Amino acid sequence: MGTKEIVETLLECAVAKGIRLTKTQLLKLIYLVEIEYLKKTGERLTTLEWIFYHHGPYSIELEKILSSPSFTKHEKSIKTGKWIIVYNVVKTKNQRKNTVCNKVIKEVIDKVLTEWGKKSLKELVDYVYLKTEPMKYVTMRGERLDFSCINKASE
Repeated sequence: MGTKEIVETLLECAVAKGIRLTKTQLLKLIYLVEIEYLKKTGERLTTLEWIFYHHGPYSIELEKILSSPSFTKHEKSIKTGKWIIVYNVVKTKNQRKNTVCNKVIKEVIDKVLTEWGKKSLKELVDYVYLKTEPMKYVTMRGERLDFSCINKASE
């Protein structure tokens, strides 16, 4: 399963749970899925290169993926009067039926969405910025995150 399909699956699962995601939330949740998958399996889920950016982990490659025709973005007004961009997946019923998702990946996505999907943006950003292993070991913006500091959870 490629990174694009993982992003699609995360978005589809979020929508099924009634969660609408902004780009920042989506990026941070994909990062958490990457960490949780590594803890569970001992392997990286994607080949994304994550860097320390303004508000924590960021992947330039995800920007390219999100600009593909598979994703739509909708501007939406929030209570404060600000506008945010919410992402959705563009798939036909037939395409959705043909999506094959590894059971472990789906479990990890469900776990991350259950724990973090409805948290405030501030809580999510604070957690990934201050409490995740790869972010604890970087000191300069633009520095690449090293996932080798994450240990596989014991079964």
